Order: sequence, then C-alpha cells, then structure tokens
Amino acid sequence: MIRSWPITSREEWLERRRSNLNASEVAALFGPDVHPNLTPYKLYLSKTGQLPAEEETPAMRRGKKFEPVVIAILEEEHPDWRLKQAVGYLWDDETRLGATPDCYAERPDIYGRGTIQIKTVGQFAFERKWHDEDGVVRVPTWIAVQAMLEAYLTGSTWAAVAAMKLGDGGIDIVFIEIPLKPALIHRLEDLTLDFWTRVAENRPYDPDYGRDRKLILDLYKNGDGSTIDLTDDEHFHRVIERRMELNEIEAEGEKARIERQEVDAGIIRRLGNASAARLGETIVRVSIVKKKAYSVKATQYPLVKVRRFKDE
Repeated sequence: MIRSWPITSREEWLERRRSNLNASEVAALFGPDVHPNLTPYKLYLSKTGQLPAEEETPAMRRGKKFEPVVIAILEEEHPDWRLKQAVGYLWDDETRLGATPDCYAERPDIYGRGTIQIKTVGQFAFERKWHDEDGVVRVPTWIAVQAMLEAYLTGSTWAAVAAMKLGDGGIDIVFIEIPLKPALIHRLEDLTLDFWTRVAENRPYDPDYGRDRKLILDLYKNGDGSTIDLTDDEHFHRVIERRMELNEIEAEGEKARIERQEVDAGIIRRLGNASAARLGETIVRVSIVKKKAYSVKATQYPLVKVRRFKDE
C-alpha cells in the first residue's frame, strides 16, 4: 500500500526516509558509478545506521529555495499548465520504496497528472554531466530513475525534469520529458528486495575501494590496539603481496621525483636570473609559483605499513 505524509519537519522526514530506499538514492543499486554521491556499500551503511544522519548541504538548500522560482517561470512560459508544488512524502509499505516529489502538473497536451522533478545545476556541471557524446541534452541516469519512481508512487501518467542552469546570464530552464518504463520499476523492486534481505542477513555490499576509500578511512579511524590473526586468509595474503609490489613501484617513482628535482635545481642554477633559455627549437622556462599561507584543522586517518619479520 502506498502511503503519504505531509512534511512538517526535516527531522521527521529524515526518519521516515531512513526506513525506505528513496527515489533520489535507489539508482545507486544499479552499480557503484551510477549515482554521483552513493555506492551500494555507502547506501547499506546509511540505512543500517552506521553513518551519521544526512546533513543538509548548500546544494540541497539551493535546490529547495529555487523550487518555487522554477515553478513560477514554468507557469509564465506555459500559462495553460496547472502546476502545484508538492509538500508530502510517499512510500510503499510492501516494497519500502519512497519519494518526495517536487511538483505536480497538468497539461492540455498530455492525459492525466504528471510529476516534475526540479534541479538546479551550475553551468559547468550542466555542460559536463547533462549531455551525451554528441552534445545532446541528456538527463543523468540517477535523476531519470528518480523521476520515474516519483511518477510511479504518485500514480502519475507522465514525468519530466526541469533543470535551472545557474550561470552569469539570465534564468534558463531546460525542460526534459522522461519516458516511463514499467520494466525499470520492476527491476527497482527486485533490487530493493535484495537490499533489505541483505540488511536482514547482515550481508553488506562489497565496497568500491576507489569511491568508498574516504568513507572507509572515516569509518575505521579509531584503532583499538588489538591484533588479529589472518594467517589462513589466502585472499588477504594476495592483497598484501599486491600492495608490496605497488609499494616498490611507488618507491621507484619517488626516486625519479627526487632525481627530477635535482635536475631542476641544476637547470635553475644554469639559467641564473634568466626566465627562459633557448635550445634550438626548444624553450626552457622557469616561472615563480607563489602560494599563500594557510592553516588546516587537525585530522586523523589510518595509515597502512607493511613489513616482513627478518630472520635473526
């Protein structure tokens, strides 16, 4: 059964969202590279209470403030449309999928009510992430999934995304219709069922050690001083052997860096106060890089070191 709840406070809204997989999150289950902010591993930790409560970011506040502005502009551009800002949270008790729609809409050219997902995007991000290889405007996958799930949970017959591009010029709204795909909703339901089964059985997803690296460092930054015996763990043996191979490669790279710095010193000494030298068709330039003084707050993180026990 699909239920709805009028949003009265951010705290209660976050609590209700925590019990479901929501439209803005669920695309992460398609793989570690689909969602810009979530991996399956991070989503699992979040829903099992192993991460702190989600904080409102400047981008979230920006989006919330500009929603009425985008709706007002769409009303000016399409006076025959009927638009209404959504103010509720919806979820399905059975699948535990949820959504917080932005706007409901009715248009004379399309049957039924639709949902419009509103996004505010910087000009650079829009050019880089909202276009395909041919330069055609394309909604990022995770946002398209969000719009389709919102339409499904609200019983809408159509869905669209309205993106406000933020730049130096005027206000530019890009309106993109999202085709509804029932097969994708069924796939989401299957992935969601697997997710909650994993939660019940305490089976987290494997981390993406590239994207999840910082998360792991934050999660295990407080050592307890204990030692565990992994002598029989063959996979861990292979991991350590690979790390030692990489450590040797890094050592060679460090030697090259040090030698390059010594060569640079010789070049600078030979040029004296000159800023450049010509070697036939080659130009060697020396520029002065100035960095402002700054201070950073104290941090801590795990540092891995590997050594072998030597024979006496």
